[in-house]
Amino acid sequence: MGEETAPAPWLVVLHRKKKQKLQTFFSLAANRASKKSIAELQKHNCVPTPQGWLAIIHSSSRRCSLLNPLTSEEVELPQREWDSEPDYQSLCTLSGPPTDPNCTVLYADYEGWINGCVWLCHPKGDKWFMQRLHPDGSDVSGVAAVGGKLYALFWQDSMVTVDFSACSPITTSLEMAKKKMPTGAYGCNSYLVESMGDILCVEEYVFDHSNDTGHVAVYKMDSKGAWKEVDSIGDRVFFLGPGLFAASWSASELGLKSNSVYIIKPKDLVYVFNIEAGTVSVLRPCPNLCLRTAPFWIVPQRE
Repeated sequence: MGEETAPAPWLVVLHRKKKQKLQTFFSLAANRASKKSIAELQKHNCVPTPQGWLAIIHSSSRRCSLLNPLTSEEVELPQREWDSEPDYQSLCTLSGPPTDPNCTVLYADYEGWINGCVWLCHPKGDKWFMQRLHPDGSDVSGVAAVGGKLYALFWQDSMVTVDFSACSPITTSLEMAKKKMPTGAYGCNSYLVESMGDILCVEEYVFDHSNDTGHVAVYKMDSKGAWKEVDSIGDRVFFLGPGLFAASWSASELGLKSNSVYIIKPKDLVYVFNIEAGTVSVLRPCPNLCLRTAPFWIVPQRE
């Protein structure tokens, strides 16, 4: 399994060399990298989930599964219905623990989520089902799951809720009030994150063509469906990454600074934005490594 691995959350690097059997796991809490060998990550494509599991899309067949990277436990999923291979922009999230028979797995590659289409299944089920989340085929800008419901945010500030507690999924739409961009902002990346039962929208603003993070704002949805900006996220830390990845955890439990947002950026960088102070710092945890794909987060699993 390689050397002893420091505690999660980890920034995971897959090496480009085909004969490299070890992966690099950089622990934010320990501020050090260690090597670990997970065979599935070397042989197949994987997509991280905000719940700490990895969706494994097998390269040589249509087999799919969920892998617990800590215990190597694997939960079988139905064979995939699509032909495309995952890329670093693919997304996957779970409505609950995969051992729960009511858990729903959502998967979409980049081509799917920019057209508002996702694939859904139940662990140990017999088939995936395609779900169009928006009637106009608008692209998804954020996905989160809480309480058996899936929330999908679209670029034009509309939101769709899919309730899986019924015999068949019930989809409802909600028009959200537009959020005002800061003066001088060039672009914005939006994420939906489930945090302590709340649905929050995290907006990362860039102010020039460099794509550097200039500001991060966090919004909470109120009872009327309006976004209200918050000045602090308290004892929480967010992890944002490719494929609309967004996860939340208690900062004190992880040994990290509260009110922090960690964002994976190009060139193997991690930007750290402090919500309360409004400051940005930059980490380069794994320099000089030849990568097979973009780094990704593995967060702890909730019991």
